[in-house]
Amino acid sequence: MADRKSIEETKTALHDVVREMYDRIVKGEPPTMTLPVRTKNNIGFDTKLGVYKYGRKQTIRDATSLGSAKQLLRALHVIEFIESMIDDGKSSTLREMYYISEGWGLGKFQSQNESNNLAEDLEIVTRCLREDFKLRPEEDGARMIGNLTLRERNRRGEWMRINARDDVGDSGYGVPYN
Repeated sequence: MADRKSIEETKTALHDVVREMYDRIVKGEPPTMTLPVRTKNNIGFDTKLGVYKYGRKQTIRDATSLGSAKQLLRALHVIEFIESMIDDGKSSTLREMYYISEGWGLGKFQSQNESNNLAEDLEIVTRCLREDFKLRPEEDGARMIGNLTLRERNRRGEWMRINARDDVGDSGYGVPYN
């Protein structure tokens, strides 16, 4: 898994994305954002980290069409949103970000999936984790379901064993977002 970035590293990485767009506008050229190509041929397994990662092939999203220009506008709104959460010491769910986009005019997302994909694009471009952006997938974290036993410290500080199938029922064991 990638290393967490400091607040300053995260903000610098986000500013680099904005700078790429700004520098082109200053030159009188359409703004761009460089992204990895999302194809099977550009994905490989990183044995050191134990995860699949995008390769070196890249594509450029530019503002030469209305649809592409809207995507870049959305990226700028999301970057501003992320930076304000970092500065204010807050966090948000991906779903909240989608609903907040309702106030972004032309930058409004048309679907939840669209906002999720843009958050993922920014993770890839900046090499930051979603957690560095103060974005979390769900309000209540995740759930573990099935025959899985774990140890947890209770409120009295004592260790206890919990089986996600037998001890907590069909809804599973809730894992809080940290």
